[in-house]
Amino acid sequence: MVKRHYALNFPLYQFMGLEVLEAGPLKYRCGVPLNENNMNHFGTIHAAVQWALAETLGGMFLWANFGFDRYLGVVANVNIKFRRPACTALTSEACITEKELDRVQEELQTLCKTVYTLMIDVRDMSDELIATASAVYHARDSGLFHGLPESIKSI
Repeated sequence: MVKRHYALNFPLYQFMGLEVLEAGPLKYRCGVPLNENNMNHFGTIHAAVQWALAETLGGMFLWANFGFDRYLGVVANVNIKFRRPACTALTSEACITEKELDRVQEELQTLCKTVYTLMIDVRDMSDELIATASAVYHARDSGLFHGLPESIKSI
């Protein structure tokens, strides 16, 4: 279901060739190919593609565990460290504990909002660590946005 949602709703990810490889409940993985769309002027995968490959896992976590309609999520901060050039296709991976999943679920049910952090690894096809990221996301019950202008609902 998450794979289909990504394919239908994110033209940028289609352009990048992003593929959902695993969608929870506790582990999330995506991949992108090394192709003309994703290359920088050195022939390696562009930093922006690597950033997007890492960042997308936060939304995947939310949708895989809580569906597509009930909660709205937004990234608040991504701190990424690029360790070496990406000369092959890449995968990103983040894991979350059952305890953290329970905390997020409890806060969404009681407070209608939560903040969660994912630690993300970006690896090449040789399993070399290419980048690491720490990303903070905010999620809110979509019902909190009824009556607001469309331009504000996604904040």
